[in-house]
Amino acid sequence: MNNPFPSKILWDNAARDGLVLGLFTAACRLLIDRMTIAEGSAGMAILCCIVWAVKFGGCLWFMKYCMEKFSRRYSDAGTADTARYGRRTALLSAFVFSAMLLCYMLVIDPASTEARTGMMMEMFSQMYGTGIDTNTMNALRQTMDMYPQVTFVSTLVYSYLYGVILSSILARHIAANDPFAEFMNKND
Repeated sequence: MNNPFPSKILWDNAARDGLVLGLFTAACRLLIDRMTIAEGSAGMAILCCIVWAVKFGGCLWFMKYCMEKFSRRYSDAGTADTARYGRRTALLSAFVFSAMLLCYMLVIDPASTEARTGMMMEMFSQMYGTGIDTNTMNALRQTMDMYPQVTFVSTLVYSYLYGVILSSILARHIAANDPFAEFMNKND
C-alpha cells in the first residue's frame, strides 16, 4: 500500500468510539467511587471488585470490537492503520475519561475530594506524628490542593499508554495482511 490511509477517516471513527469508551470507563469509575464512599461491608468490596472487572473486561472487549469493526469496514487498512486508529481511540478515550474524572472531583462532588485529601493528610500526620514541622505541612497542603489536576494528568497518561499497548497488541491479530499481495498484483 503506497498511499497512506486517510487521517480524516481515522479521526472520525476514533472520535465516536473514543467517546463511548471514555464514557463507559468514567461511568464505571464513578460507580466504584460512589460505592466506596458508602460505609461498606465485605459484600460492598466484592461488588466493587465485580464492577472493576466489568470495567476492565468491557474496555478490552470494546476496544477489540471497535478495531475489528474498523478493519472489516476498511479492508484496505493494514496493521499499521488499525494500530493508528486504536491509538487515536485510546487518546480520545483517555481524554474523555480524565475530563469526566476531573469534572467529578471539582464540580459534581468536591466534598468527596476534600474528604479524600483530608484523610490522606490525617494518615500522613499519624505516620510521622509530631516530627513534621509547619513548613512541611504547608507544602503538603499545597500539594493536596493540586490533587484533582494531578489526577487528571496521571489518569490521562496512564489511560493513553494502556490504550497504546492494547491497540498495538490487538492490531497485530486483527488486521488481515497478505505480505505477498503487492507482489502478486505486479505479476498479474
